[in-house]
Amino acid sequence: MNVPATLHASLMARLDRLGSAVKEVAQIGAVLGREFSYELLAAVAQRNAAELNGALDQLVGAGLVFCRGTRPLATYLFKHALVQDAAYGTLLRAKRQELHKRVADMLEEQWIEITEAQPELLAHHLQEAGDWASSVDHWQKAGEAALARAATREAVSHFASAIDCSRRLGDVSGGAERVTRLHLAMANALMQAEGYRSERLGKTLEDARLAAAKTASVELQCDVALSLAPFFYATGRNHDYLTLAEEQLANCADLLPTAHLSGL
Repeated sequence: MNVPATLHASLMARLDRLGSAVKEVAQIGAVLGREFSYELLAAVAQRNAAELNGALDQLVGAGLVFCRGTRPLATYLFKHALVQDAAYGTLLRAKRQELHKRVADMLEEQWIEITEAQPELLAHHLQEAGDWASSVDHWQKAGEAALARAATREAVSHFASAIDCSRRLGDVSGGAERVTRLHLAMANALMQAEGYRSERLGKTLEDARLAAAKTASVELQCDVALSLAPFFYATGRNHDYLTLAEEQLANCADLLPTAHLSGL
């Protein structure tokens, strides 16, 4: 969210008046999210209880955050997303990445039940920390979990994030083959979320085809061709599919398993 310059200046002035220690706690809270628990904040902030509690009390007193419950089971909520964005935006990139990594480490070490239930939360912090390899794994897990509970649009978003992180890795961590499989997973979610005529589905499958062409896996290339079939049929492009299938058979019929040949 882009915070208007005048409003950003006003919010930062309010934070600055509270002192650097309070501002730093607000910044850490902003890294955690619009809403955050006292326990996780305390683990990441690495401050003594008196200092942390005092900073939180000042933020609440200034009307910048709300508090629900009592410590150590309390949760805090930024009064407005603009307040969170203003605090987050003042962090230098290196410090921001350091904090996201610290959050990810704490989640993996002490909040395993949360990371298992919400893999997208860990994926987000790993991505913002610049840990592309680990974030791909968890975004993919989040996409699969969302798809399993029929949250198809959420699954599309998670797979898209996994693809973005995977591309940043280049040839590391599976390279083109992994990107292809992620595109196929995203296409599956798109078919359910938007239907077989979706333009975004067509673009995703084309990206999968281009990525698969960079691999040595003829089975994977065939999987992409088979996934393109319902899109081509739904959009009246039967001839395009027949052309693609014929090319696939001509190039690697001898290498394909019977199941793939019958599918084509």
